[in-house]
Amino acid sequence: MIQLKKFSFNPLQVNLYLLYEDGGSAILIDPSAFDESEFSELEEFVSLHSLTISRIINTHGHFDHVFGAGRLRKAYGAEFMIHQADSGLIASAEFQAAAFGFRLPAAVPAPDFFLEDGSEVVSGNISLRVIHVPGHSPGCVAFHQPENGWLFTGDTLFAGSIGRTDLPGGDYDQIIRSIREKLFVLPEETEVLPGHGPVSTIGREKRSNPFVRE
Repeated sequence: MIQLKKFSFNPLQVNLYLLYEDGGSAILIDPSAFDESEFSELEEFVSLHSLTISRIINTHGHFDHVFGAGRLRKAYGAEFMIHQADSGLIASAEFQAAAFGFRLPAAVPAPDFFLEDGSEVVSGNISLRVIHVPGHSPGCVAFHQPENGWLFTGDTLFAGSIGRTDLPGGDYDQIIRSIREKLFVLPEETEVLPGHGPVSTIGREKRSNPFVRE
């Protein structure tokens, strides 16, 4: 049985998601752990459930979502994956962080593989479909786990809001198209698990999100 654990880490409260099978494989989405207490909290959970993290995958390359990528990749020997269009953000993560007054715990590693639209990320019995949803950044992706009705939207779609588009590479018209054409076509009961804030559903966002209400 695939299970899900959410952590809200770092001063910007990024949701880190861990999909796992007890005593087995695990996929970590958005490695946002920032300080020793956060790394310890995650490591204790991984140890308690005897997990093997084999994939660390990112919804996009902004610094707050990759704070812990270097340290966690080294700790678990996991493959680090992101969309190629956000390679530039990964390369500049240290400078992004510094601009906001932060320092990365470790350098962000070069990706082991690039995520592609329509591809699958697999670990044990866990499988996630990659959906390219540019707009917040050029390489933004969402991850869909249809068996449990989970959709990890990163900073593209939030409960009652959307991701900002005033950062380099952002595009307002594009993010609206991405949401309407790639995400709103999913079943209405699909759970929206965003990069920040609370859970929603596709149906709720279609009806009430003021930015993309249909």
